[in-house]
Amino acid sequence: MPVNKNSFWVKFEEFGYYYRVKEGKLKQAPISQDGSVDTDNKMILTKLPEEFRSSDFAYKMNQEFGTNFQY
Repeated sequence: MPVNKNSFWVKFEEFGYYYRVKEGKLKQAPISQDGSVDTDNKMILTKLPEEFRSSDFAYKMNQEFGTNFQY
């Protein structure tokens, strides 16, 4: 059985990306047209996006991943 490469990514449609935490780093990858995670274009977020501040981005990431990210 093949390993699902999406298994650790969580889709957040309101932000337009998939997210995951690996080794304490928040990673972001676009949502492909077919709805899957586009791991070829993933990136590490070094700073939480200011434009998501009003949508409780940090709170949602912390709730999902058990982290303590802050702006």
